[in-house]
Amino acid sequence: MYDERTPVLIAGGGLVGLSTALFLGQHGVRPLLVERHFGTANHARTPGYNPRTMELFRSCGIEDAIRDADDWPVERTGILWVETLAGEEIGWLDPPEFKADLSAFAEVSPAGWAVCRQDRLEPVLRTHAERLGGDLRFGTRMVSFEPDPDGVTAVIEDRESEARRTVRADYLVDAEGTKSEIRRLLGIEHAGVGVLDRRVSIWFRADLSQARRGRGIVLCMVRNAEVTGALRVTTGDQAALTVSYDPGKGEGPEDFTPERCVELIRAAVGIPDLRVSVEMVSPWDLAAGVAHRYRQGRVFLVGDSAHIMPPAGAYGANTGIQESHNLAWKLAFVLNGVADEVLLDSYQAERRPVAELTMHETVARWRSWFAAGPNPGTEAAPVRLADDLALMFGYGYRSAAVLAEQDTRPTRAGRDVEDVTAELTDPREPTGGPGVRAPHVWFDDGTSRVSTTDLCRSAFVLLTGVPGEAWQQAARRLRERLGVPLDCYRIGQGGDLRDIEGRWPDTFRIGEGGAVLLRPDGFVAWRERDGGAAGSPERVLERVLLRLLRPDGDTS
Repeated sequence: MYDERTPVLIAGGGLVGLSTALFLGQHGVRPLLVERHFGTANHARTPGYNPRTMELFRSCGIEDAIRDADDWPVERTGILWVETLAGEEIGWLDPPEFKADLSAFAEVSPAGWAVCRQDRLEPVLRTHAERLGGDLRFGTRMVSFEPDPDGVTAVIEDRESEARRTVRADYLVDAEGTKSEIRRLLGIEHAGVGVLDRRVSIWFRADLSQARRGRGIVLCMVRNAEVTGALRVTTGDQAALTVSYDPGKGEGPEDFTPERCVELIRAAVGIPDLRVSVEMVSPWDLAAGVAHRYRQGRVFLVGDSAHIMPPAGAYGANTGIQESHNLAWKLAFVLNGVADEVLLDSYQAERRPVAELTMHETVARWRSWFAAGPNPGTEAAPVRLADDLALMFGYGYRSAAVLAEQDTRPTRAGRDVEDVTAELTDPREPTGGPGVRAPHVWFDDGTSRVSTTDLCRSAFVLLTGVPGEAWQQAARRLRERLGVPLDCYRIGQGGDLRDIEGRWPDTFRIGEGGAVLLRPDGFVAWRERDGGAAGSPERVLERVLLRLLRPDGDTS
């Protein structure tokens, strides 16, 4: 006996949980989200959201709302090392892989970086997720859950009234974070480097305008005789100082009394009589690892429940948001009867290798950026790191949700992902092949300029040239007959879209009679280079769609 039913129950209402609710709502699925805290974040964590993440928010129509939510002034990339915030600058560390030639971002994406405090981003996500029909219950905790082959039964509790309700869900998404109780109860462990450092973040309020001296800073590293740590200075008067402690020396979080915290903050800022209000002391482990499994039956892991990464480029949060987008469209297609449940296997096959690669990259970055300081010297061993463009846009997928080139059979490699490693390519040299994110090309739709990625919202997208009218007619018929969300655009003079820069055929490496099929997440699912596939366009496209969405069915 259940008190209520929901297609998807999301446990955790942080960045990734809210993003999951938002992306499900974009596909017409109304999830139930429970979060034990009574509101969204109240501290300025994770300020940086990379262009790939902003593409996903752009597809939901909230890119401008996010950019308008904060006015964090950032003058330059890189990391400022100081003796104190008010005192002498030791130097700027400008990792080349971090800068990644910022002008090149415009070549590969219609979106750019966004700097927005987490406590200002989460309300935006919440508002729009609720607008799309999400039932978001803050101040509610999940007491227990019991998965079975057909769904998950959970007990939730209102923390104010202590009233409990039994919820039946088709699927459960674990967005509880690094200390996920769901993951622990499922017996899923993280594999990776493990704990790199023990840390405490001291959140405080103080007037730092004198010490900042008008500088737009995201993060500065402080090193002097009294304190070594990271100082995050945000908009307003809120800031955070993060320092390490060593349990091997008998040190622990309990050592950070209010008095000790004020001493450390004043030493870091460089103003001995600074008026400080300590708001919270939060101990945490700087660690790295990826869950052995992203899925167990009807339960899926996303975000920090699925992986832990060092803070080196905000890749933990961005990877989690991108995971939730990958999972959301697949859940929606299965719940709406468009795809078989086997499609959900591709979530782990696609996203776990990316998380593992990114985890190792962030560990290497953390060691390179922070261990030696701003001037490591010539004796420091060089570390070869991927640039941001490759890490954000250069990975590809191999799974049953991608059809190999010149074939209509799914790429099965990746079903068992333990032996699969994601590889990076340079997005400035796009191939347009199956498994890669669709290259960014500007089009004119008659009213505005739109990117390839703007076309991908909640449906598959078929792109073809003006001579590809047969492909377009086939897409329209199959959309009606199979019930598959499918849009089609002919590109060129007299078509639906005008190729502004004349780049589309070469970028996708496609001939006049060819076609390319994009998934709702903007990745290339299939490509026919020149229209030479055996059979009529309708038969070829039908076989492709069925292979993608019902790979274990009869598609002969």
